[in-house]
Amino acid sequence: MEEKSGPAQPMRTHTVLLLLFVASGCAALIYEIVWFHLLRLVIGASALSLGILLASFMGGMFLGSLLLARVVPSTAHPLRVYGLIEIGIGAFGLALPFVLPGARAVYLGLFGHGLAGIALRGLVAAIILLPPTALMGATLPAVARRYHGGAAGSSALAELYGANTFGAVLGCLCTGFYILPNWDIVVASAIAAALNLAIGLTALRLSRRPEQGASAPRENDDVSATPRDAARTVYEVVALSGLTALGAQVAWTRLLALLFGGTIYTFAIILAVFLGGLGLGSGIAAGALKRGYDGRRLLAASQLALVPALVYAAFMIGRIIPYTSTLRVVPIGTLHTLHVIHCLEVILPAAVLWGMSFPLALAAAGDASADRGRSSGNVYAANTLGAIVGSLATSLLIIPSWGTRTAQQIFVVLSAASAALMYASLRAASRKNDPDARSATPPAEATKPKRTRLDLLAELPLPIAIVGVLLVPALPAKFQAIGRYIWTLNDRDKIPYMVEGVASTVAVRESSNHRYYHVAGKVEASTDALDMRLQRLLGHLSALAHPRPESVLVVGLGAGVTAGAFVVHPEVKRIVICEIEPAVLPAASRYFSQENHAVLADPRVEVINDDARHFLATTHEKFDIITSDPIHPWVRGNSVLFSQEYYAIVKEKLNRGGLATQWVPLYETSEKAIQIQMRTFVDAFPDGAVFNSQPEAKGYDVVLLGQMEPLRIDIAAVQKRIDDNEALRKSLTDVKLTSALDIFASYGTRGRELGEWLKDTPVNRDFSLKLEYISGLAFNYQVADEIYANMIKGRAYPDDIFIAPDELIAQLRARLAPKARPAAK
Repeated sequence: MEEKSGPAQPMRTHTVLLLLFVASGCAALIYEIVWFHLLRLVIGASALSLGILLASFMGGMFLGSLLLARVVPSTAHPLRVYGLIEIGIGAFGLALPFVLPGARAVYLGLFGHGLAGIALRGLVAAIILLPPTALMGATLPAVARRYHGGAAGSSALAELYGANTFGAVLGCLCTGFYILPNWDIVVASAIAAALNLAIGLTALRLSRRPEQGASAPRENDDVSATPRDAARTVYEVVALSGLTALGAQVAWTRLLALLFGGTIYTFAIILAVFLGGLGLGSGIAAGALKRGYDGRRLLAASQLALVPALVYAAFMIGRIIPYTSTLRVVPIGTLHTLHVIHCLEVILPAAVLWGMSFPLALAAAGDASADRGRSSGNVYAANTLGAIVGSLATSLLIIPSWGTRTAQQIFVVLSAASAALMYASLRAASRKNDPDARSATPPAEATKPKRTRLDLLAELPLPIAIVGVLLVPALPAKFQAIGRYIWTLNDRDKIPYMVEGVASTVAVRESSNHRYYHVAGKVEASTDALDMRLQRLLGHLSALAHPRPESVLVVGLGAGVTAGAFVVHPEVKRIVICEIEPAVLPAASRYFSQENHAVLADPRVEVINDDARHFLATTHEKFDIITSDPIHPWVRGNSVLFSQEYYAIVKEKLNRGGLATQWVPLYETSEKAIQIQMRTFVDAFPDGAVFNSQPEAKGYDVVLLGQMEPLRIDIAAVQKRIDDNEALRKSLTDVKLTSALDIFASYGTRGRELGEWLKDTPVNRDFSLKLEYISGLAFNYQVADEIYANMIKGRAYPDDIFIAPDELIAQLRARLAPKARPAAK
């Protein structure tokens, strides 16, 4: 579009717009990270809930891109519309952190868990997300009206898309590595809103310059260069491109997280590299369009080139990287550098091609309508719709049903199909414009048409797809089972069970007469003596510290050993287990039934396939005991099970005299992360006590025991319950806990004695993700002994907790005395 003030001003305005789109992309990624976290709290973290959340988020962008040109008249000044949209996004961004906590009240009293609850949660998410995400989807179509058709306009839009994607990379890295580790989501939202406000005001100021309100084609622009049927093909191709891009991102994230560990930093790095590839690809496309290359031909070529790129990525993940990456105790910065390199090796080639696809589709379809906003909105909507289908189908259907290898093979086929569609459209257009092909010569007299280059290219996708599918390697079961710990395997290890579930990959490994239960590569339980002692202690300590427990809630099934400990307590009438991954149940029942006392076959047990925190928030039931199977706080999303708000929900759902227990690992973490966890628990249960799973005063992991009332434990009464229950006695003896004295001799310290150690330690809160980030930075630390020594440094014998005859008290004092050793230097 030509501006009245001369040719220099449009160029200056475009340069400013590029900077604005960088800032807009940065703000959008901040919001995406923050909103996903907040909405997980609102609707839960089950795979189905997160699928609904993703569909709501991207569905809003789809509607915004599709409706902008249909709602806003073409006479409206594009920069003014854009400025108002950005201000609107900022307003919603500021409001959501305060609106979302109140959203829980909409459904808490109406439905509990189950499909009805999930449906209502999805509706809540859609209503909340629709306005801001629709505005986000409308930004590019709004600005697109400023640009005329032809190569120059298409190149300019490609540059804007690339700038926006580059900004998204900055937003992803800044949020993941600086803003949230140091601040909270309110500050993050304020930063993003400030960016939106600055963008909006700048755009409104630009709109006051003399400029036509809507773009009009120049005389030498051919608005009919792309017929409607050809434009429809472009929309189909770019939808397939979005489908394969988001589907592959889901699959690669699942596999790369196995290699890197499921920390928040892993996901930030993967997303940043993916977005960086998109931005690089859009820049390449912009340059090609500026030099006059045909966008339609390049779009077809980019889709065809995706086939070898996808095969290459599958080969790197399945055959190369797992065997060149070993677990080392190295500085976390070095680990992050290695992770970036591996992500570039896997993701970059295909991401560049997907990054080219979108702006090339804008160019290919842009001349089908005089309204550039409408055509660009259609392309954006098609791409977003494909992305929605790809992400949901891959995570909820393809991977759980057929696995990641089949998923990658499907992406190969779909990329080839999109190339075939585009080449067929080009060939049809070429024949339509060929005078010989349109001649009225009777078929009998016509000569055989000459085969063109397009004819040859149109025949390539099918054979390339067949070869590509055959070349996608099968992923070794051992790699999928234990991920980055693959270096610990020996040739005699067996993987009798491995399932790629909806939320995680679940596996069982047999090694040296022990069985290990893995989730996303991480060992969560095992039959090893030390692990068995912890898992049984979690259950039995909870049950025996309560005088008569009748109802129990267990967060996470794992191998079922913790939940199974309650089976041998006859006074327990009901055991509810919340497990987010259905694939866990067969592993626990088939391979750990002896260790977990066949818990899943017990008639008192009910398994809830839902996010445990959301179940607790929505259920009207109360429990005598709420405990959890070992859940690592450094895994992304798990820190909300160690937050002040979570413990408030737990206390609300405990019966009078009820107990809460929490596992805290001291290994693969830092003292600061442990202090945050301890401070949060002690704030909720001031008289909470710490018990050590180790038979000696060493650091490995501990169990926190909390009660609303002052904690009192009658050791003699507990011993009588053990003596009267042969099954309980055997379950304890199996892990070398032969008496009540053995159990309570594991006492470490309590909340009132941790004041000095926890001084100046912040509480972990839902809005502050410091625990998640601090834990993620320390998951390769090995300082457990030092942490435990410092934790118990100020302890004294708890006269008011343990009630027992003098002889038992004397024995307990003697057992506890050696454990009060000085802190390690």
